[in-house]
Amino acid sequence: MSVAPLVSDFYNALKEKAECIVGPSHWEPGVKYAPDLAKQRGVEWFGPTKEEFI
Repeated sequence: MSVAPLVSDFYNALKEKAECIVGPSHWEPGVKYAPDLAKQRGVEWFGPTKEEFI
């Protein structure tokens, strides 16, 4: 996985060959992850919360 598809130069370089290529997204509006849930599950929390990112 790469962040390249999210960078405009990726499309500018590949044009139509870049269509339908997707990249990762770590903060989606529908995701229910939160620092409290991570702590409860015993996993490390990193990054902003969904609300902070949006």
